[in-house]
Amino acid sequence: MTEFETLGIDHSEEIFEFCEKQGLSVDDGIDGVVIEYLVLRDEGGIAATSSIEIFEGRPFVEMVAVREDLRRGGVGREIVSESLRRLMERGYRSIWVVARKPRFFRSSGFVPELDLDLVEKLLSKCQGCDQLGTTCTPEVLRFDFR
Repeated sequence: MTEFETLGIDHSEEIFEFCEKQGLSVDDGIDGVVIEYLVLRDEGGIAATSSIEIFEGRPFVEMVAVREDLRRGGVGREIVSESLRRLMERGYRSIWVVARKPRFFRSSGFVPELDLDLVEKLLSKCQGCDQLGTTCTPEVLRFDFR
């Protein structure tokens, strides 16, 4: 992999297109304010993405997508770790994610969010999604730096 590339919101279309190709619906996001996109590229183009977003004052890692041929090879963990590092450098001590694949994030140190009002608010958009319960079993998770 090459180095991480930081992109602004003017690259949203490129990121959205990549995420959709990977089966990640960008219409089901948290409606946060995107601070930046992280991209890993290789000779095949975009290899992985994530976004760093703020929702109600909380930092979220969203739009984590890895190209299909690279899955289960550590690329997802690499881009999530870089996202966490960047948020920690900004002074955040807790980071949230609405995880479509909770097992992956739990194995990366995320735990279930206990604020049920926040969970309900974030998961309310999921109710009308045709992926709910099939390819998506969303959970709101939190990562706390020690």
